[in-house]
Amino acid sequence: MGLYIGLVTRVGITGAELYAWQKTGSLAEKICETYEEAFKRQPHAYRGEYYPWFLKNKHIVTQVGTKSGDRLIDMMDAQSQFYLQSDRNIPYNHLPETKRDVAAFYSIIQMGWHPGPGDGNGLWVAFGFCTLKRESEENEFANFYRELFKRAPFVSFHEAYLDGSLEKLARRVGLEDIVDAWVKRGVAIGLKPGTPRSSVYDLKEFVLSKFNQVDPEASVIVDYGYANCRDPRERELWKTVYSKLFMTGACDLNELHEACINGRLYEYVKGVRPDTPRSFERLAKNLYPLPEY
Repeated sequence: MGLYIGLVTRVGITGAELYAWQKTGSLAEKICETYEEAFKRQPHAYRGEYYPWFLKNKHIVTQVGTKSGDRLIDMMDAQSQFYLQSDRNIPYNHLPETKRDVAAFYSIIQMGWHPGPGDGNGLWVAFGFCTLKRESEENEFANFYRELFKRAPFVSFHEAYLDGSLEKLARRVGLEDIVDAWVKRGVAIGLKPGTPRSSVYDLKEFVLSKFNQVDPEASVIVDYGYANCRDPRERELWKTVYSKLFMTGACDLNELHEACINGRLYEYVKGVRPDTPRSFERLAKNLYPLPEY
């Protein structure tokens, strides 16, 4: 996604051009050609991480669109077998949102990947990846879901996701030991869609997102002190402090939100990260605790 963002927003490649490259089987070649030309025009420009990564992973786009062995198409075809018979002829965009979410998640997991913060589809939060304490745990957590998909039909998984019982489903199909281990570490096995969620999840997703989001959700601005930032420097300090907090692996989201609603954000962050600058104390102030009436 970062690679495509660069092509469209910085280089100026249009959707029609991308589509033409894909249809003619020259997508990887044209991407490389375009970036190399851009670097020639600006030889001292920062190249970022996306293009160097792509040079090592060009197979991802060279496989898509081929007549055989197309991994993505194979996965989508396999995925369709899990739908109810009545759903199979319905266009993907016409399916209920929750089915589309599960379908997208299924495809990502079965292809050996996992959701990430700020990827635009909300799956990183919806399926509990946001509750992991360390980024290094994400592959292990994805493997858990991969095993669950092997044991539970798509329909059962979707129903359990709808009523917030994915943990029970995993236990029912023989994964209780793995579930116990995750729950003991404070990890949520999926979040029930449509229910109010703590703003701490939005905070973490905003802070760890690799995309250039300007502002977080309104609830984060109010709850976690962003409204106190007076200039870009303070906004950067605010984000850096929370980023370091989440990267320690010692931050419990429930404890952080508890500190938030009790007006003790600075004390909590300082306790986990003693190197937190004193200037963050003013930024961390919020409306809590709310007065009792």
